Amino acid sequence: MLEVAGDCVMALLEKILVSSERVYRWLVKIHPKEFRAEYENEMVQNFRDLCREQLDRVSSPRVLGLWSQTVLDLTASAAIEHLRRRKPMNTLDQDLRWDLRYGVQMFCKHSLWLLKYAALALIGGAVAIVLAAWIWSGVRIWQKEKPVQQAWVEMTGKTPEGYFQTILQQFPKTGMNETARQLEELTTRLGIFNPMPNRLYDGQRKNFVGPFDTLDAPAYVVSQSRKPTDDIDEAPAKLQEYLKNHRADLDALYSLVQRSEVPCWETDIALLSRAPAPAVFYHRQLQGLIALDILEKTRKGETASAQVALEASWKISQSLRERPEFLSQMVALSVLDLQTGALRKMEHVPDIWQKRIGLAAWQESFWRAMELDAMVNSRDMSHVGAPVRSPRGFDLLINSPFGKPLRRLVGIEILEASHEALSVIRTRNFCVLSPQSAVEQLGESRSTWSLGTQYGYTNYLRAWSALMEAMTRVELTAKILQAKEARSSATARDWPKQLEAMKSVLCPEAKWVHEITPDGSIKLQCLNLPEWLRKEFPQSVPLIYSLRAKN
Repeated sequence: MLEVAGDCVMALLEKILVSSERVYRWLVKIHPKEFRAEYENEMVQNFRDLCREQLDRVSSPRVLGLWSQTVLDLTASAAIEHLRRRKPMNTLDQDLRWDLRYGVQMFCKHSLWLLKYAALALIGGAVAIVLAAWIWSGVRIWQKEKPVQQAWVEMTGKTPEGYFQTILQQFPKTGMNETARQLEELTTRLGIFNPMPNRLYDGQRKNFVGPFDTLDAPAYVVSQSRKPTDDIDEAPAKLQEYLKNHRADLDALYSLVQRSEVPCWETDIALLSRAPAPAVFYHRQLQGLIALDILEKTRKGETASAQVALEASWKISQSLRERPEFLSQMVALSVLDLQTGALRKMEHVPDIWQKRIGLAAWQESFWRAMELDAMVNSRDMSHVGAPVRSPRGFDLLINSPFGKPLRRLVGIEILEASHEALSVIRTRNFCVLSPQSAVEQLGESRSTWSLGTQYGYTNYLRAWSALMEAMTRVELTAKILQAKEARSSATARDWPKQLEAMKSVLCPEAKWVHEITPDGSIKLQCLNLPEWLRKEFPQSVPLIYSLRAKN
């Protein structure tokens, strides 16, 4: 057995030797023809002897080392010989030729030594970078921590830690209540799923996008809400058929919401960015469906039934308004857009709706939500070991075991940038300065080395811009409801005089005016709205609306 194994090894080594010689002979051909005629056989014989010597030791690393040295040596010598053939070589050229060859040979001989010290240099450089980041982070933390803490005390009355603990007490961990559970059962029958992420439901399809093949409200509902008149177009046949087939499910949903407490889904703010939060598309689909039902009932003159659906819509949206998270407030704002779109078309709307859509309440809830969001982002960066996407390409360092000081610094700078943004929101007059201009001004004033900048002011100022856009439509809705109330309650022909003092709460310079057109319609118009608002939202901010002068 040993003899057979030895024969196999010898045969394999002989094949390697023959193949290596064949490859080497082919590589030698890169030299000039005259050089090969004189030295080729000698070079091949020399290579064969060296190769046999290494193979006799059965050492694959030595064979690989021989090949690396051989290739580099051939390359250098070929280049020199080609240059030599072009012109006669003087003594200096010959010395350079042999110095180059000797240098290549020494490089191959000491390559491992060079690699070792290059690796040590890289490791030393990495350690130096980490130490520099630690020192820099410590200095920046020492400079910023106390001023940032004091700024938040002045703005909220509490330190960031105290503020967060207060929110935890106000909004303790809760689970889903019975109303929410039953509402989910009904919405799955309507073809709407996932009120909260990462939860599965019976009959759910993974790629399902909603009853109308969209994650948003039906396009018909959006188009009707943007019409600048009271007229309601007939819904497409597909939507009417859907309402007819699910009439019992919708009535059951309205009845459930009307007789039960406000639905409540899971809340656990202590989980920070991993806390359960409402799914945007679920509420947009559900509220879009209810708005569709309201429009159809209003078009058919079923005022009382439309008001029942509207009350159910509001009660469900309270589950979002009462949550403290920034995402919940943004979803609630998008739902309000659907509700006000339906309100503008309705008759005999209860007076309580003027209070429900008031601007001040929305501003206050947005302030609180943005303050909490800044706390969550800061704590998520500072106190949680989960990987994060860091600014300025520091991902590898900031997510490593050595990145804790940097994470703490980023957490402090998030609070710093957020405080600046919230201070601007509270003090600036956006009737003059657009939120985008405020973003640019803050960007110019902040250091490019502030790692927390990208988490801070841009999202909040843009959200405030969206709030002002939505409040423009809310104020339009309020003025329409005011005009309809005056039209229906007045006994004399001079009822339009009640519309003369319709001030705007958005901007001091803005005001609402009206006129009675020759065809008997009332045309409402808002004057002197901020220029940036008209430019940024030309399609979604209706400045003129016409309603009938008589019921």
